[in-house]
Amino acid sequence: MTGTGRRLGKDDPLGNIQRDDAVSFRHVTGAPAAPAVPTRLHRRVWVSVAVLAGLTTLCILPFQARAETVEAAPIATMIEPPAAELRHPEGPVPPQPEIPSSVPEQPPPAPEAAAPASPAETTPESPRPKEPAAQEPVSEGPARPPVEAVRSALSTLPCALLTVEALNGRLLVSGTVAGDAALKTLHAALGRSAGGWEHGLDVAVAAPGLCAPLTLLAAPLAANAALPAPLRVRTMGPGQLHGGDPLVLDLLAPAAPVHLRIDYFTVDGNVVHLLPNPLEPGSQLGAAASRSLGERSAGGRFWSVGPPFGRELVVALATPSPLFATARPELEPAAVYLADLKRVLAAAAPGAPPLAAALFIATAP
Repeated sequence: MTGTGRRLGKDDPLGNIQRDDAVSFRHVTGAPAAPAVPTRLHRRVWVSVAVLAGLTTLCILPFQARAETVEAAPIATMIEPPAAELRHPEGPVPPQPEIPSSVPEQPPPAPEAAAPASPAETTPESPRPKEPAAQEPVSEGPARPPVEAVRSALSTLPCALLTVEALNGRLLVSGTVAGDAALKTLHAALGRSAGGWEHGLDVAVAAPGLCAPLTLLAAPLAANAALPAPLRVRTMGPGQLHGGDPLVLDLLAPAAPVHLRIDYFTVDGNVVHLLPNPLEPGSQLGAAASRSLGERSAGGRFWSVGPPFGRELVVALATPSPLFATARPELEPAAVYLADLKRVLAAAAPGAPPLAAALFIATAP
């Protein structure tokens, strides 16, 4: 403000205006010069006017300066040099740091994670899974023969009545053999005919004397077993008979009419002829007919079990005609009877071979 007033005092245009006005006034009126007093008064008036004009200017200028200052502030702010432009000591100017851009830089992209290898893919370093070696066929041992082949082989053994069946993958042989020698023969036959089979034995041993009728009737026994409807004999009641129990037999004829002989071989070497007998001389049975023997109610002969006890043998023999022309004693030695039986069988007509069925009976006191 002070500096501005001094500039106005040096170049005041109002002083020039006072002198010009006075001269002009004189030229216009053409009048002579005014007296001294009026002239001084005139000058005082102009001085007063000049003073008033100066005061007015001084009063107005602060407001103008303030206004100029307020209005120029934003411009001064915008053009004010930054602090970085201050003069530095002489010497090499260090490099100015880069001013970061107002736009933030994007962070560098994260490195892509390597995709995990598929389980099926294999790298050169990882060994390939070994393929399972082909399994060698497991040997099942020697081939097992059919059950029927084993049954056929054992049916020809002398002194034995056996049953052969497959049960739970094993071969079960059951029945009765007459004497220990027959049991040894059975073991040897199993080794030859049942190779490859696991087998079990449920075989009883009877008196050796009972081997003779089985040996003599081996061919009729085999012929009967080969028939679709063979001759059959079985006991009524439990499997084992005790002293005093009745002996009752069920008989079934083959598909043709036959004459029957029913013989009971005891453990003491005798034979009892059950049919024909003194009360029932006839022994004919129709084709596929059945009959019970030994029932008390039938009015015929009946028997009960007594000593000696043990395993005994019943044999049913079927022929087209009676074997003996005369009746035989009801009880006789087995050896005598077997000799006569062998003779009549050899003399029988070859066109109708005899059939035989046998059954071991266990007796006990």
